[in-house]
Amino acid sequence: MLNKFKSLDKVTQIIIVNVAVFLLAVITNMFAHLFQINEGLIVSILALKARLSDFIFQPWGILTHMFLHESFSHILWNMLLFYFMGQMFQRHFSQKLVLPLYLASGLVGAIALIVSYLIFPLFQNSSGIALGASAAVMGVFIAMCAYRPNDEVYLYGLIKVPLKYMGIGVVALDFIMFNQGNEGGHIAHLGGAAYGFYFITQYKKGRNILTPWVKIIDAIVTMNLFKRKPKLKVVHKQKAQYMKDEDYNASKKTAEEQMNAILDKISKSGYNSLTKAEKEFLQKFQ
Repeated sequence: MLNKFKSLDKVTQIIIVNVAVFLLAVITNMFAHLFQINEGLIVSILALKARLSDFIFQPWGILTHMFLHESFSHILWNMLLFYFMGQMFQRHFSQKLVLPLYLASGLVGAIALIVSYLIFPLFQNSSGIALGASAAVMGVFIAMCAYRPNDEVYLYGLIKVPLKYMGIGVVALDFIMFNQGNEGGHIAHLGGAAYGFYFITQYKKGRNILTPWVKIIDAIVTMNLFKRKPKLKVVHKQKAQYMKDEDYNASKKTAEEQMNAILDKISKSGYNSLTKAEKEFLQKFQ
């Protein structure tokens, strides 16, 4: 199964991880509800704690939160957008850049949110818990819109729209919806979008700012920790046997004499006249 997963393209791999984490959270919540114990365990472990006082005790959330979703509609729309834009991204760039851009965009979105919790009074009474791949997906989406702005796609399968207008529309929507709730989410979206746009502006200048990410991910993947260890094989070494020169010469002479006798017998009576032992001896020297 692991080999099958490795053979898939990077976009599909990321989607599978998101779906697997979502299903794990759903199943965990179901059993937690049945036993009337703490629900939302997976969310509490993997979510981003945006308040700095909470973040320092759960720093891994800055990465894990972008593979975690709150509801079916949340993961559905994120993964649909990521699939279509990610596949387009893979056609124009190396597959090695998909995960780095996804992670870097999500990371920038998370940092923007943490900074916002530090400086804006609006978030003083907020829970400070964030989750979702939206910022990461926005980075890939805006990167593609900036790289191929005049490429046209069908919106809802009906209206042909250039990518640049789709990108402008999605970013504008975050600004328009800002005062209607989920302000932290909108800030994270804009942070991810800004990174995707910055990546393309630098890429067009000949500078790939994702190179450090690629090197880090390659180093992790090639670590022995992620390689399948071969099964233990016990080999019994035999002690080397040594023979004196005179013994070796005597043995060689005896073998030659026996070989000559067998060959004489074959010339007189044929191969079938040999005994089983003589045939086995002859086989050793063929």
